[in-house]
Amino acid sequence: MNPNTVISKEDENIRPTEDENIRPTEVGTIVDYLSRYVLLADAHAFDVANAKAKQDLIHGIIPVKEYKKLLDQEERLELLRN
Repeated sequence: MNPNTVISKEDENIRPTEDENIRPTEVGTIVDYLSRYVLLADAHAFDVANAKAKQDLIHGIIPVKEYKKLLDQEERLELLRN
């Protein structure tokens, strides 16, 4: 596709906000963490998120399976960095 091509988004092609499954504030947080991790090479970029996830696990807000998935993903990111 030519980079100068303009693509018009008609109203019928735009998803209603009710169909979104990630809140805008969560997207901002995700961008913040990933920016710190990638651009600043900050090995501790996810420390706050991990502490919150651990608290959510302790209080039964997230299941053990989700917590383990989070840790596995972080471990894979660390392997990619090295």
